[in-house]
Amino acid sequence: MPKLREVLIKMAPTQKEFQNKRKERYVYTTAELHNKIKNIQQNIQIGIYQANSEKMCAADFHQVAHFLYKIGFITGRKRNETEIIERVYYDEDKYLLLANVGDRGYSWEIHPAYRGALANGTNDNWELTFDVDDEA
Repeated sequence: MPKLREVLIKMAPTQKEFQNKRKERYVYTTAELHNKIKNIQQNIQIGIYQANSEKMCAADFHQVAHFLYKIGFITGRKRNETEIIERVYYDEDKYLLLANVGDRGYSWEIHPAYRGALANGTNDNWELTFDVDDEA
């Protein structure tokens, strides 16, 4: 994905997300993730190399989302019956976010390791978006 840096930077919370989501501004349902990527694609032409050839093709939502999941930029998360957050990573379930698989009830969060970089130069206080007491 040649424009990876631009895509990752555009994944930062928008002002609207900042105001409406506060603590979970780095968390997206699959539909919200779809809209966010679709909005990014209106400003950046995102290409991806096809697995079976060396041709660059325009990437669709599932390809972009799955790539972000594969590189660890986003992780799957859902709350279990006791409200503890359970996370899933690409090496644990490689097929999530593929067009023919879907999300299996997971929402998506930008990995905490990237939040500080996305908040660069803003008064984000991204550290408040991560609570270790919520972890499984």
